[in-house]
Amino acid sequence: LPQEPDLDPEKDVLGNAMEGVADKKAILDRYNEIAANYSDETADEMTALQDQIDAQNLWDLDAQVEQALDALRSPPGDADVT
Repeated sequence: LPQEPDLDPEKDVLGNAMEGVADKKAILDRYNEIAANYSDETADEMTALQDQIDAQNLWDLDAQVEQALDALRSPPGDADVT
C-alpha cells in the first residue's frame, strides 16, 4: 500500500482533505443553493437535505475535517501540499 497520498497540487491541505468528504460537502452545497433561492417547488428537497445534514451531523463539516487534520498532526489547512 502506498504510504503517501495522491494529492492535488492545485489545492491546499484542507482542499485535499475535503475531497475525502466531497459527497457530504455536496449535500451542504445543494442545501445552501436551495436556501439562497428558496421556493415552494424546492421546499421538499430542502427538507430532505436538512434531514440528511442533521442525521450525519454535517452542519460543522469544515470544523470536523480541521479537527481530524489536527489529530493527524497534518500541516495547517492553508499549507501548500507540494
